[in-house]
Amino acid sequence: MNYLKNKRGMTLVEILLGMAILAMLATLAYSLHFFGLKSFFIGGSQANLQQNVRLVSEVFRKDLRNVNNINLIGKGEAINPQYSNSFSIEGQSLMTTLKKEDGQVEIRNLTIDNTIEDIIITFKSSFGQTIFCYEIKGTNNYTLKDQILLNNLAVDDMINHINLDTTYSLKEKKLVYSQ
Repeated sequence: MNYLKNKRGMTLVEILLGMAILAMLATLAYSLHFFGLKSFFIGGSQANLQQNVRLVSEVFRKDLRNVNNINLIGKGEAINPQYSNSFSIEGQSLMTTLKKEDGQVEIRNLTIDNTIEDIIITFKSSFGQTIFCYEIKGTNNYTLKDQILLNNLAVDDMINHINLDTTYSLKEKKLVYSQ
């Protein structure tokens, strides 16, 4: 307890040592804070990407499961009136065109933040039924592969206009269909 009665104060060495320790602690806290922020933002962007990819997959599943007619056309080609809906990649977004019952056409962007780089599709055959296989490629090398049984579309209905087991990119083609 004798050191508490010292009225001289602290020496310069003690002050410098205390400041050095404080500076190291502040640097460590600063680094940890910004590492946490960076991890938070990366996690958030990854969650947005996964959400967009799942949304596209769900829309494909909902819209294509019961199609009556499906085809692939070039980006610049006019859509045949027998097809009422379409999917295509524009930039890094999936665009869909829906023709309503009143004849109005609605164009929607199904993705947020431009996270879809490409969608690779293939049509396959299994016991006379058509299977629509797709791979959604997102940013940051994220991919989702899935397939859909096209309930109302036999392989014989498609042979004339789509080659089975051929890979197509929705960056280069437009998927047109009718329900």
